[in-house]
Amino acid sequence: METIFECEYRGSRCLGFGRPPLIGPSDVYEVDLPVVELLKQYEDEHHYGAIGDFLRSHIGHRITVGDTGAFHLRPPMMPAEQATAIVSGFGLTHKTKRPPQTDNSKSGAQGYPAWFFKGFGSCLKSTGQRLTVPKSAVGVCEEAEVVMVYLVDSKGCPQYLGYSFGNDLTDIGQIKANSSHLSYGKLCDCAIAATLVLAPPPVCVDGSVSIDRDGQRVWDGLFTTGTSALFFDLDHMLQKLWSHASLRPPSTVHYVYLGADKNSSDYGFGIRDRDIVTIRFAEDAVLSNQVWIGEADEFTERRPIEMLSRVQTRV
Repeated sequence: METIFECEYRGSRCLGFGRPPLIGPSDVYEVDLPVVELLKQYEDEHHYGAIGDFLRSHIGHRITVGDTGAFHLRPPMMPAEQATAIVSGFGLTHKTKRPPQTDNSKSGAQGYPAWFFKGFGSCLKSTGQRLTVPKSAVGVCEEAEVVMVYLVDSKGCPQYLGYSFGNDLTDIGQIKANSSHLSYGKLCDCAIAATLVLAPPPVCVDGSVSIDRDGQRVWDGLFTTGTSALFFDLDHMLQKLWSHASLRPPSTVHYVYLGADKNSSDYGFGIRDRDIVTIRFAEDAVLSNQVWIGEADEFTERRPIEMLSRVQTRV
């Protein structure tokens, strides 16, 4: 399976093959545009199996970076205009999230899982960046997930590019208090690994979560995800999602989170402001982000009635 990553180094946009090493030197290659912008120009190369060879024919000169800490990792396939990227996901997809009496065979799955919108590209963060949630959050939890990445081509057809791993940070307290608030509870920042694996989504991936507070480990746990952990049939889920033309404007990039195994909240733990959440996936992907509660709430709401009264006064 081929893996790529994107980064910035001394003002240059770069592409790397393989996984970025945690320490030591790394070879990267200059590119003129974000990788996904290159793919938009050559639609025949959208198939994940052809992307690696295509990119090798469009890279600039090689740069050997002595310290990987000197470059800034970027979310994979992020477009130049972040507003043309949509981040969404499915909820309660895993067998471990179903009631005990549920038939966990694929034939026992009825209907579709809940789908939710998380935000546009600006809500997607790399490892090391802070994740913000509204100050109104009731109870915050992590969710370790597989993320499928798509590019909608000029004909309005979603083309699968590959997968990565993510943390779907969630206000689970709000959702548990009122299940109709699922969509609101999901409007939090989320994290994604820098690497994109140019292959079908993994069947089974194990991993671990650790949460640190004020320099002390306060919780840790294990998880299992991947297509074999899903209660619903993945093809069935995606067919339903992409049947909606409103999600398929040409050139849109989609990051689709596939749902999670049990999280810290399921074991009675709650994430607090400034906690550091670290998720380690078995495929050597690591996400570590500090949670900030309430930092993104600074805006002034102008109510429609108030605006209308101001207009009438002027008239």
